Amino acid sequence: MQPCKDIPLGRKYINLTISLKSLALRRIPYHSLNRYSELSAMSFLKTKPIDYSFWFITAICIWTVIIISSLSWNYNSERRQAVELASNVAHAHFNRDTAFRRWGSSHGGVYVPTDERTLPNSYLSHLPERDITTPSGRELTLMNPAYMLSQITHDSNDYFVAIGRITAFPEKLINPINMPDQWELKALDLLEKGANKVEEVVNVNDVSHFRLMKPVFFEDNCLQCHLSQNYKTGDFSGGIGVAVSMMPYIEAQKESLFFLYVSYAFFWVTGLVSLFYFFKQAKAHELDQIQTEEKIMTLALFDELTELPNRRLLQDRLDQAMLASTRSEMFCALLFIDLDKFKIVNDTFGHDMGDMLLKEVAIRLSTCIRSEDTVARIGGDEFVVLLKNLGLNRENAAIKTEAVGTKILAALNESYQFDDIAYNITPSIGSTLFKGRLNSFSELLKQSDFAMYKAKKTGQSKLCFFDAKMESAIQKRALLEKDIRKAIEEKQFMLYYQIQVDHENHRKGAEILVRWQHPEYGLVLPAEFIPLAEESELIVTLGYWIFETACIQQVTWASKSEMADLTISVNVSVKQFNQPDFVDQVLAIIKKTGANPLQLKMELTESLLISNKEDTIKKMTTLKAAGIGFSLDDFGTGFSSLSYLKRLPLDWLKIDRAFIQDVLSHKNDAAIVKTIISLAQNLGLEVIAEGVETTPQKEFLTKAGCFNYQGYLFGRPMPPKELEQLVINTELMS
Repeated sequence: MQPCKDIPLGRKYINLTISLKSLALRRIPYHSLNRYSELSAMSFLKTKPIDYSFWFITAICIWTVIIISSLSWNYNSERRQAVELASNVAHAHFNRDTAFRRWGSSHGGVYVPTDERTLPNSYLSHLPERDITTPSGRELTLMNPAYMLSQITHDSNDYFVAIGRITAFPEKLINPINMPDQWELKALDLLEKGANKVEEVVNVNDVSHFRLMKPVFFEDNCLQCHLSQNYKTGDFSGGIGVAVSMMPYIEAQKESLFFLYVSYAFFWVTGLVSLFYFFKQAKAHELDQIQTEEKIMTLALFDELTELPNRRLLQDRLDQAMLASTRSEMFCALLFIDLDKFKIVNDTFGHDMGDMLLKEVAIRLSTCIRSEDTVARIGGDEFVVLLKNLGLNRENAAIKTEAVGTKILAALNESYQFDDIAYNITPSIGSTLFKGRLNSFSELLKQSDFAMYKAKKTGQSKLCFFDAKMESAIQKRALLEKDIRKAIEEKQFMLYYQIQVDHENHRKGAEILVRWQHPEYGLVLPAEFIPLAEESELIVTLGYWIFETACIQQVTWASKSEMADLTISVNVSVKQFNQPDFVDQVLAIIKKTGANPLQLKMELTESLLISNKEDTIKKMTTLKAAGIGFSLDDFGTGFSSLSYLKRLPLDWLKIDRAFIQDVLSHKNDAAIVKTIISLAQNLGLEVIAEGVETTPQKEFLTKAGCFNYQGYLFGRPMPPKELEQLVINTELMS
């Protein structure tokens, strides 16, 4: 098996216009089926769905019970009110009846004329004065109170709502007409036992009545009529009962009850509608919340552009693969895929086309793997493929991984169709095998990333495996990165200055070049540590330290006449320049050190101009207004757009040493140098050539129109003290 494999470029055109539905269908094996299981596996707080049907029915039942309970209470209240009215009438009738009886008994009765309806009372026959004849010859008979009330009640029954009568136990009755009914017998029994009164609503002949009975005790005036019964004063003789029909009150309440029923029906229906609306809104709110959480979790776990798993979800799936591999002892593989020169696509065709390309790459990658595998996008044009269950044998696992990698290379090498333009882009793939938990996620990613860079260095469209030598290099890089951090803290870096002169050898300025005096390895050149500092973000901290040191040096030289007019050039990395607070930091350092911004120049590379164009122009314009000059470094080696170049507030173009080196022996280099010089003149810019090492090179440049130089011909990079001595010696010689 070869560590790197070449795959020829294909020529088949594939249209990028693919619907989202097609995208989703082609990604079902590894995405749709596992999406929600992955979400549940992650540590997210999810809204638990509520069974709104159950709670809606429960709420309806509770509301109905409340309505029925309230209605029942109000109905009973109405009934109690009717009973209270009937009770008042019954007590009034009883009081009137009792008053009449007492009045009658206190007078011994009343004599009335006899007729067919009023006959002598047979129950008073023992009284010699029951019947009398008036002097005029009228026949009169004595009526006791009970007899009178009985007749009054009989004659006036239609005029009274209440019907009253006196009754007693059957064995104590004189007149059978006063025979008690069942209710009266029960009431008499209670009164005899000491009750003050008995009252109750009962049905009499299927008509509801309020019945009242109070006890009657013998008084002195009553004994005359009851001598045969041997009663004494104070004996319980029976009771006076009153019956009041409830029908008039019930009829009167019908209208009130009707409105009561209608009102409660309205409240009940209104409540149901409100509950329905409330639960509908609550369910809609919960649905929105769930959808929002799903969207948040999706954004947290999946790439928004390609909808592939992102770095976080990839790490989770890799952890699961490690755990499964520990149990099964089967090998897995991680493939790191990077698209070669993808930035050119964005710069040439625009970001929209670049996004379409990334989507198509995601689709093609998904067709190259099994359903159990994972393809993820971890940023920019970088993709990672996780292959699981590759077998127990390492060699066989490597062969299977190589087969998948070859398939991916072939798929991604096929042409991409941008409207009417077919575009080819190649991938570089780095792969590493693993089993169990011997390595962490970051270590595996570094291994595959390192293998990918090895593939990229060997050429386009390559697949490389990580090996032991790479492991050693990674460890060395890790140690070097750690040393860089320490070097920044302990100020191990040294700044060298290389003189810049004009065609008459007059000093113009000096470029700062950083060196690292490593305590173990000695002097380390920028080519060894600057790329690593760029990757680890340490270049930002280092860059600000270099700029601040340059400002301090400028202030120092400003006090020396022979050095005062030197302009100090500082190289600025892309990452440092792209910091949001870059302008504020630079201006703060100038203010802090008191440096003259007119004596400072920033050298930018062409790679800075590829992305963030408008932001780059804005920052340069702000710093230019503060007095800082700008030079475009290594011009001719990048991909600058001339239409964009003329918008930049530049002062200098710097010709790269690669063109100067063979300018005398290669016509193409000579032509390029002349073209750059002519372009600079047309744009109104100064031009300077770096890497000038011989007098013939200088003479060629001078003849071509370049009058500023930097190189070993005029001086090597040196510490500031040595540069000062060089300038003094040059002054003395001139």
